Amino acid sequence: MKFIIRASEHRPLGALLEYLEHAVPQCPQQIEVRDYRSKRSLEQNAYYWAAVVTPIMHHLLVHCGRPTSAAIVHEQNKRLFQPVIGSFETALETPGGTLIPYEQTVHKSTTQNSVKEMAEFIEAVIAHWAELGVKFTDTRYP
Repeated sequence: MKFIIRASEHRPLGALLEYLEHAVPQCPQQIEVRDYRSKRSLEQNAYYWAAVVTPIMHHLLVHCGRPTSAAIVHEQNKRLFQPVIGSFETALETPGGTLIPYEQTVHKSTTQNSVKEMAEFIEAVIAHWAELGVKFTDTRYP
């Protein structure tokens, strides 16, 4: 359960205390207090997919002859500009049946970005792809 407590509001604190008083946990409970960070905005997300990912897909098709999906472009952007949060061992199988082991990294999802982190991510993606010749025409960044 998540409670957001602001200095000017006492109701969320009361709700938290009420929850703790009536909860009969089967195991110990942990309470973490940290600064609240607002998640990326819906406007940022919509802008990223429409004004950033779409021109990249178009560029790859026109200039490289490679049709690609928005999901693939997004995964590449995550690999370039999102922090690694973990990894796991996996393997590729060759046509001859040989297994080639390698480590697969897992990058932070943009759904976990704060507004500031998402803005920095979008700016980094645009700068990178602009250097590769992608033209971004929608400058109405939210």
